[in-house]
Amino acid sequence: MDSATRSLLLQIGPTRSPIPRGHARSKGNLKRRVAFTPVLRQPCIFPPFVVSPGRKWSSKVSPISFAYVTGPASDPIVSEPDPKIDTSGDDPREKVPPQKLISWGLLGSLLVKHKVRLSFSALSLVGCTTCTLSMPIFSGRFFEVLIGARPDPLWKLLSKVGLLYSLEPIFTVIFVVNMNIVWEKVMSTLRAHIFRRVLVQKVEFFDRFKVGEISALLTSDLGSLKDIVSENISRDRGFRALSEVIGTICILFTLAPQLAPILGMLMLTVSVLVAVYKRSTIPVFKAHGMAQASISDCVTETISAIRTVRSFGGEKRQMLMFGGQVRHGP
Repeated sequence: MDSATRSLLLQIGPTRSPIPRGHARSKGNLKRRVAFTPVLRQPCIFPPFVVSPGRKWSSKVSPISFAYVTGPASDPIVSEPDPKIDTSGDDPREKVPPQKLISWGLLGSLLVKHKVRLSFSALSLVGCTTCTLSMPIFSGRFFEVLIGARPDPLWKLLSKVGLLYSLEPIFTVIFVVNMNIVWEKVMSTLRAHIFRRVLVQKVEFFDRFKVGEISALLTSDLGSLKDIVSENISRDRGFRALSEVIGTICILFTLAPQLAPILGMLMLTVSVLVAVYKRSTIPVFKAHGMAQASISDCVTETISAIRTVRSFGGEKRQMLMFGGQVRHGP
């Protein structure tokens, strides 16, 4: 009964009552849907796959074998020699030694730009040296006038001595001010030049040197160079001392030609010994400065990266590093 009803429904066709989706469809309904499907869909790109009704699928599927043929094996040690790297075409800039950052040529080119101030400095140096070396001569004449050995009027001699004592500090101020202004401008140009040269370096340069060393080059090292110049333009050393030594030797040869060679040799000997001693103590001061710089770099890097140090528990390592630098320092 049930099978007869189902066959009757298949012969009549689809009814208006919807068929639930969950019900299994019969074989005839599936064939009917497959037959009408190509008409409703768009044409396929590939040709239709037609199955002949008389041909049956075989239960055994023939496997498809793929083959990959490799080339003949070759031993690189036996067949070919090791490749040689040709270093003749390397970058020639690597073979050129690095140029000096601060040279005498650079300093000369920077000083030439201030010819007027340098001329005033040279004239004032000659003037103050002349005043300084003339004071003992006029002081001796003053005592000769007091004892009556010279008939010159006293007021004229005192006016000359007063003029020398007033001109000497004026010339000194002109010399020091002009030299400081010139050197400040030279130092500003040097700082800009060094900073520009540092910025164009490769990344390996910043890996090789610490931040403290680079910043010290722009601040403390150039500041020490300025201090050297400031000390050499003071009243009793540097250019003043050299000019006074030369003037004293000239006066000695004028006043006492027999005694001048002995005193001249004595002065030159003392000057050479002082210069040698100064040169011998330079490594000591250099080592002291390097030790101080390394200690300062260690403290600066540790405090600036204190979060990283505490995150990785590196307090003990940093303390050991600082202790080693303090022990081996000055």
